[in-house]
Amino acid sequence: MAIVLPSAILDTTSLIYTEARKFLLRKFEIKAIMKNPKITFAATRIETVTIFAQKREEGVYEKLQRDFKFDGRHDIAFNGEENFITRYIKRLFGNSFSFENYIEFYSGNLNFDNQIVQQYKDKYGSLTNDALVSKIHESEKERMLYFALLSNSVVIIKAPSNKPKDEEVLLGYSFSERRGYEGIHPRIKNYTIEDLTLLYGGKGYYLNEIVKASFLNALDEIEDNEVIKPYYRITYLHQLVDFNDYTNGIVIKVQNAFENYVQDYGDKNTISLKEYANLDNGTTITADQFEVGNIPVIDGGKQPAYYINESNRDGDVITVSKSGNAGYLAYHADPIFCSDSFTIRAKESSPYTTKELYYLLKNKQKSIYNFASGSVQKHVYTKNLEYFRIPKRSAESKEIVSALKEKFNNQLQRELEIQKLNDKKQRYINDFVDKNQGRLITLAELENKNIYKVSGGKRIPKEKDYAPFKTKHYYPTIANYENGSINLNESKYIDDQTFETIKKYTLDNLDVFVSIAGTIGKIGIKPKISENYTISLTENAGKIETKSTLERDYLARILLSENIQKQMFSMVTKKGTPKLSLASLRKVAIPWVSEKDKSEFINETLKFDKKIQEFSNKKDV
Repeated sequence: MAIVLPSAILDTTSLIYTEARKFLLRKFEIKAIMKNPKITFAATRIETVTIFAQKREEGVYEKLQRDFKFDGRHDIAFNGEENFITRYIKRLFGNSFSFENYIEFYSGNLNFDNQIVQQYKDKYGSLTNDALVSKIHESEKERMLYFALLSNSVVIIKAPSNKPKDEEVLLGYSFSERRGYEGIHPRIKNYTIEDLTLLYGGKGYYLNEIVKASFLNALDEIEDNEVIKPYYRITYLHQLVDFNDYTNGIVIKVQNAFENYVQDYGDKNTISLKEYANLDNGTTITADQFEVGNIPVIDGGKQPAYYINESNRDGDVITVSKSGNAGYLAYHADPIFCSDSFTIRAKESSPYTTKELYYLLKNKQKSIYNFASGSVQKHVYTKNLEYFRIPKRSAESKEIVSALKEKFNNQLQRELEIQKLNDKKQRYINDFVDKNQGRLITLAELENKNIYKVSGGKRIPKEKDYAPFKTKHYYPTIANYENGSINLNESKYIDDQTFETIKKYTLDNLDVFVSIAGTIGKIGIKPKISENYTISLTENAGKIETKSTLERDYLARILLSENIQKQMFSMVTKKGTPKLSLASLRKVAIPWVSEKDKSEFINETLKFDKKIQEFSNKKDV
């Protein structure tokens, strides 16, 4: 059997998904799982997996239930494995939790410093001893049965990264929703999908051969192929199961097959994070609920989404992104507004400071990313980190923290200094605009005086599409607009023919771009590129043409002021995707000062930029 399902079937712990997952595992032996790239079914935003499975003989799980004869005192041979209980304990409870410890726990003793025992204590600690022992036996038996049931080898297929290029190489095609060009198309022109995909074909060794070998129980005989090797792994299914999930949800993490997965600091001399820290969710906020200000809004990205005039967290706090870059950790010395993220702060009774907790958690950043789950949008939640094990405070842990402090402190200090310099630069720009309120003039008036010209970008004609390969014509999206410039490393491209149809909408050296749809008010100038390369603007961007570098640099900075950003936000459409029309952009008023004042203003901001660049260029010692 091969079936396409939402990826939530593997890792979502809601009751309906948990029961469906358990039913699937009881009735079928999973032979392979393919994490389908996002573009596989691009018409839907739901993330999917393809599960390859073979129906088990009738009553396999029920037979395991009947054969399970653990008396709570002695180890057993079970499902063809000698010392089954010992192996189970090491896998779930850790190497330092002995068989004798487990027997005591199984009898109702919860006085062990162990992650799973702690979860039982939190969930069932208030029960009478008889009721507690009954719950332990019921839950532990179910875990053991699934541990035994999922002992088979499994093939995991996925792109080595979430980058579109890697996903397209795996599939052999890209997906277009453009009117008149809908559907799938070979990722390279003049080739067929069959020529390009790694999934199947007749001209080499493909991933379908690996899946076939899994069904034939012949995975030891597969050929080693360097082309497809980055796209698959072979492991035991129970190695991918998070048996530690406190819901007993038998969560399957396919990404664990591709990494040396270390969930936390293990079970020896460690403690759950929630014992040392408070974990609190942020507050959802929308564009019509805030005033522009100097407080960064921390959501699912690695950089602040925007700045507002109020905070909901004091400084000295850790944020964890809940979506977007789900699981990304950041430390903030100053007040923030926590939105689509949650915060971690050391308790007053904690032997660690918040910054020390940051060092310990940041050292496990890759593992924390692995908590992300969901179909439409991956999320990380507070519950994922509550039982994350960190070292107990001891002489040994002091050495660990000291080493991590040396590892991360220089990086953190640079980030904090850069943040402070950006804040100072922003205040300087704000003050400059405030001092020149009597000299405001709209962009429309300046356009009438032939000083500036406001225009927009252009959408690709419906009969055209992005180029499936690099060309000399960049076509970046708003997401590529970063730090007053454009990150062309992630930009899309268009071919020569498509460029000819929109060549009037290029970004030139003396232009200032403005994002006018989605994220409003991103400002910047054209990055340095080779002379024969071009950058075209999409319909979600506008540009303001100037006639000198002085005017360009002045405009690119002054538009970042709190006052002018507020003007833009006040004219944005509130329904649907936020949009700022070109007519509204022309109504924006800026201070019109002398060339001398403009030059002094630019030079002052350049001093901040120079210091920021110096910190960015510093290397760890």
